[in-house]
Amino acid sequence: MLIISPRFAPVNAADMQRVRMSLPYFEKFGWQVDVVCVDEKYVDMNRDQLLTQSIPNQIHIHKVSALNKTWTSKLGLGSLGLRSLWYFKKKVNTLLSENQYQLIYFSTTEFSVCVLGPHWKKKFGVPYVIDMQDPWHSDYYRDKPKSQQPPKYWFSYRLNKYLEPVALRKAGGLVSVSQGYIETLKQRYPEIRNIPAATIPFGSFKPDLDIAKESKQAFPSILQPGFTNLVYVGRGGDDMHKAITPLFKALQLCLKNDQALFRSLRIYFIGTSYAPAGMGKATILPLAQQYGVEQQVIEITDRVSYYHALSILSDADALFIPGSDDPQY
Repeated sequence: MLIISPRFAPVNAADMQRVRMSLPYFEKFGWQVDVVCVDEKYVDMNRDQLLTQSIPNQIHIHKVSALNKTWTSKLGLGSLGLRSLWYFKKKVNTLLSENQYQLIYFSTTEFSVCVLGPHWKKKFGVPYVIDMQDPWHSDYYRDKPKSQQPPKYWFSYRLNKYLEPVALRKAGGLVSVSQGYIETLKQRYPEIRNIPAATIPFGSFKPDLDIAKESKQAFPSILQPGFTNLVYVGRGGDDMHKAITPLFKALQLCLKNDQALFRSLRIYFIGTSYAPAGMGKATILPLAQQYGVEQQVIEITDRVSYYHALSILSDADALFIPGSDDPQY
C-alpha cells in the first residue's frame, strides 16, 4: 500500500498523526506500507523529532519536493498540496511503475493531492481510498461573516467545488472520522454510493503516552502550580463559542457566589491558532471578557508540540473538550 500524506513526521501537523499512529496496525493486518510525503524543508510548520520514534523501521518513506512558498506566496499560492502536486505525480508514477502496489491511500487535509487518484487508477490500474479527516468542499462558511471565514475563502470554495468531484467519483473506498461526512459524499456523488466505507474516529496511541512521559523534563512548564487547572488543547474559533459559553456562564456564577473557588481556578485554551508563532489571534479570550471571567482564562494561541500537549493534558486536573456548532465536525 502506498500512503499519500503531504505532511509527515517530523513535521508537527495534526493531519499526519492518524497515518503515523496507524502504521504498526497496517503491518499487523498484513500490509506492507510505503509513505510518500513532502520533504519537511518545504513545509512551514514546526518540527518535532520525537514524532519519528514511533515509526516502524521497515516503513519506507519517500520525500518529494514542492514549490518554495517564499516565491509562490507572492502569487497568493500557499497550499502545500498545490505546491507539491506535480512532484507527487512524478514520484508516484515512478513508484507505481517499479513496484506492485495494490492500493493507494490518501490521508491528509491537503485534499488537492487526491485529484491524482483518478490519474493513477487509469494509468496503473491501482484503486485508491480517501480518508476524510475534515470536510473538503463545504457550505458551512457561506453564510458566515467575512471575519469568520478562512483566508482566501472565495477562491478555495470554488476550487474545492471543482476538485472534490474529480477525486471522489473514481474512489474505490472511503474512510472518515465522521459518519456524516460519508453520508454527505454518497448523497452528493451517486457513483460512490455502493463503495466500501468505514467511520474510524481519531484514536489514541499508547507508545505516544510513554514518549511524552519520558520526555517530560524537556518541555517548558505552562500550568500554574497551586491552582485547579482545567485544560483544553486544540484549535479555537467562533464556531466553538456555543459550546464554551455554558462553561463561562458557570464561571460567572462562581464569581458571584464563591469567590474563593473562582480564584482557585485556571482555565487554559492552548494552541488555538494555526498562525505562525506570535501571530495568532485570540478567539476564546474575547468571549471570556464578555462574561467578565477573563482573569481566570488563559488563551495561548501558539501551537505546542504534540508530546508537550500530551504532557500538559496529563498534568491537568480536568480536561475540557468543546465542540463546533457544525454538527458533522
